[in-house]
This record gives sequence, structure tokens and C-alpha cells, in this order.
Amino acid sequence: MPRGIVIPADADAPLEVREFATLEDYQSAVGGYIELVDIDEHGATMYVDEEGLLRQLPFNPRAPFFWWFWQPGAKNTAMLVGDAVLIGAPDEDGDTTDIPEVLVQVLLHEGKFRVEVKVTDDPSWHRNDLEIEDCFDATVWAMALLERWTAAERVRVLPIPPVRIDPNIDPTQAAFVEAQGRDGMSAVHTDDTAAVWLSPRGVPERLVWRGVRYRVSDFPTPLGDMLLGAITHPPAAEGWRFQGTNEAGESRVFDVRLNPERQTWALLNVWD
Repeated sequence: MPRGIVIPADADAPLEVREFATLEDYQSAVGGYIELVDIDEHGATMYVDEEGLLRQLPFNPRAPFFWWFWQPGAKNTAMLVGDAVLIGAPDEDGDTTDIPEVLVQVLLHEGKFRVEVKVTDDPSWHRNDLEIEDCFDATVWAMALLERWTAAERVRVLPIPPVRIDPNIDPTQAAFVEAQGRDGMSAVHTDDTAAVWLSPRGVPERLVWRGVRYRVSDFPTPLGDMLLGAITHPPAAEGWRFQGTNEAGESRVFDVRLNPERQTWALLNVWD
């Protein structure tokens, strides 16, 4: 029976360790049909409500930041709403496994945290005397440091004192490490228009831009929801951000907005 952690959308609610025996257990935890979010860096998987945005579930202020921290490429594509379940990645037989113990120990750590950084051409980890009250705040601080300090290449979040899971494991490995400082994506601002096809629920499914057709290959996010911290329920969407993949397997992230007068879609940004 796999063990995981429920991350409530309510920021004041504590994380909860829970066992998941059946599909219904996952659905009960997130409140609906489940959507899988891979977290390859730590051998974990996150589940959220598949229709959370459409149901206007509240923004989850913790789960997305952990996901974006571990998977930098996700920062420009989507957000997470509603309660989330963090659990182990499937094994070679496709069966869900326990959440890695190091994640349990760090996420549930009751002490403080610090952020360490590696800078260009220096193999050492550096830190200051700042001690942060919880893992979530430390994760957000680390992401901001990585985004704003151009010399920063990697950051990690460490509990104080270090968590030791096993005497054979270096306690400094009980940390969240963002594998790279820049996810390699760059934005091109355009004045183009695009043809966008919506599903019966009003969510983008396909896009044609400059004669090339792209299939939507992620979970589209209303553009208004990018104002993190200011929005708790997504508004009716007139604009979307989503990843599209063409027949050659090339993926781009598109920002589109509907012109209600002309009923055409303006292509605001293309992220390569």
C-alpha cells in the first residue's frame, strides 16, 4: 500500500501522510479525476484534480512551487489548483511506489531551513546566515534567488539541522536541488495571429501558426492565473498558455488571447 503526502490547497492546513490502496483513494484526496504530474528529479509523482481549473478550485500555493523547483521547465507552462498528492514514481511494472523517504523527512521537518547556491565557475556550495521558517518559504526564496542572480547556476534547500535518513547517506543529500539555473527557454514576442481550436469545454486542443499545426500536449492554463498570489479562483479565460507539439515532435509554449470583437486569436509570446 503506497504511502504519500497530501498537500492541501489551504496554505494553513498541515501536510498529511496517507496510504493509498486504490484509485478511489487518490480521487478522494484530490476531489475528482486525477491528473499525473511527473517529478523526475526525485523519483516522485504528483496527482491533482484533472478538471481543477475548469471547476475553479483554489490555487494551491505550495504544490506548484515544489513542482516548478524540481522541474524548471514547468514554470512557464502550467499551475496547480486544489489539493495535491505527492507519492513515489511508478516502478518498472507500472505500480505506484512509496514517496521517497528523504522527501517525507524534509517536507515534514519541524525545524528551519537554509538555501545554498552554486555560482558560475565555482564548485562549492555557498550560504549566508539566513534561516527560513518552513520548507515552502525556503523553496520560493531559492527560486527567486536563482531567477534574479545571474551568476547562480544551482540552488538547494537544506533542513537545519540536516536530516539523516540512513547512516550510509550523506545528510547533505537530504535536500531539494534544482538541477539547472536556467531552463533553456526563451520568449519571442509576436504580433501574429493563430488559429486555435477549443474543446467542447472551451479549452485549447490545437493551434496552427505559420502553417504548422501543433497539438496541445500539456494542461492549458488561463493567462490570468499567472499572477500568482493575487488570484485564488481562475476567471473566465480569454487567454491561455499551453505547450504545443508539432508532427516533428518539436514543442513550444504559446501565449494566446482572444480578440472578442474580431473573434481572432492574437499570439502574444512563443517560448522555444
